[in-house]
Amino acid sequence: MNMDLSVYFPKEMCWLDLFSKGCGLASLLVLLFCILLCVGIYKWIVLRNATQSQDDALAKIKDYLFENRIDSAKKLCSGLDSPMGNILKVGIANLDKPVETLSTLVRDAGNKEINRFDKGLPFISLIASIAPLMGILGAVVEMMGFSLLVSKMMCIEGAIKAFSFGMYWALAVIVVGLIVGLFARLVFVILSASVNRAENEIEYGISNFMSIIQSPSYAKVGVEEHKTEE
Repeated sequence: MNMDLSVYFPKEMCWLDLFSKGCGLASLLVLLFCILLCVGIYKWIVLRNATQSQDDALAKIKDYLFENRIDSAKKLCSGLDSPMGNILKVGIANLDKPVETLSTLVRDAGNKEINRFDKGLPFISLIASIAPLMGILGAVVEMMGFSLLVSKMMCIEGAIKAFSFGMYWALAVIVVGLIVGLFARLVFVILSASVNRAENEIEYGISNFMSIIQSPSYAKVGVEEHKTEE
């Protein structure tokens, strides 16, 4: 029995057909990949800014504080445009408070910045976990569709070709899921390492700032300022 197989199977096919004509899960995986790419780039830029050394800024702030130039120190912190700059801004704004209170405020500000670093990482980890499973689910859906098509075939040639096409699309969806999952895992590992570096940089900056505040030289400046006010 002759049968026009071109009705079911095109003579030429490409990967784009997988998203335009294939399983909807493949399109969803591509959408997740695009979202993952945008989130990853944004987080990388934020963390890259947070992991830059603030030693020069801390040295200038130290000089400003020892010279009692508080406004200059505040202006410098505003110009940093970084998580450490926000933390130092809180510290300088509360210099009149006791050291214990100041330390608590600065560390609370540091914890807020660190919590911001962690945002988005659970979502990336979720994509890394479910993308391969979505690929497998998409493959099963594709095979179910082609199995139904095979059951309607009236010739062996058509059934064999339908099975071959079904395997191709099913494996293609699995490959897409694995690619998205592997990329998400790679992004998660890179960003997690950057978060750890950013946290260490913030802890280092807070420790240096509190060392400046607790140093005898700054205490002497504070005493002299108090005498001047009296």
